[in-house]
Amino acid sequence: IKGDFKEAENIIEDGLTYFPHCVNLIFNLALVKFYTGKYEKAMEELDRVLSINKYYPDAHYLKGIIYQEKGDLEKAKKEFINEININPGSKRAWKKLKEMKDEK
Repeated sequence: IKGDFKEAENIIEDGLTYFPHCVNLIFNLALVKFYTGKYEKAMEELDRVLSINKYYPDAHYLKGIIYQEKGDLEKAKKEFINEININPGSKRAWKKLKEMKDEK
């Protein structure tokens, strides 16, 4: 909330020493990596999240955002579709797919 990503990362990593398989902490670490532009590290953490819980909400959505940022629209679309398959009520994923409808 404060935008202090370094402090957030330290707190999350400290928490992961006690709870190494806590999917919420891992997802939050992925968010920190995303917001600091470390997309590859964010993807690694998201893959870790999905290996623990393949139905974790917003994991595929965030992967789609990263692919979109990197310019890989096909992979982004697939991730948004995966998110909708897990969470049909994801307005953000539906919105992204609608925006990308005519993009190649």
